[in-house]
Amino acid sequence: MDFSNVKTPQEAIDLIIEGLKKDPKKASGINLRSMMEISGDNGGDWYIVLEDGKYDIGKGAIDDPELTLIINDSDFIKLIKGELNPPIAIFSGRMKVKGSMGSVGKLNKILN
Repeated sequence: MDFSNVKTPQEAIDLIIEGLKKDPKKASGINLRSMMEISGDNGGDWYIVLEDGKYDIGKGAIDDPELTLIINDSDFIKLIKGELNPPIAIFSGRMKVKGSMGSVGKLNKILN
């Protein structure tokens, strides 16, 4: 997926959905319940639920996510474009992760 022209979290989510529609096998074998709590002018809550090839992605919250990313909108865009390294974002406090760190790798498979 080419996130180079993405300016808002919603645009990034739309690209993720488009990418999964084109290649649903990307979600094959992955089970994940994740949320993104994004602050800022273009912020909001989004969820990604993957269940072995099926996906549900949208705006809002879900119950019992195994992974929650907390980040501001500008850093989220940098992260999605590859301009912000995830470990650096975490260690510098620019992104907080609640839940399973192993789930970060599952989410990364969908984004790349």
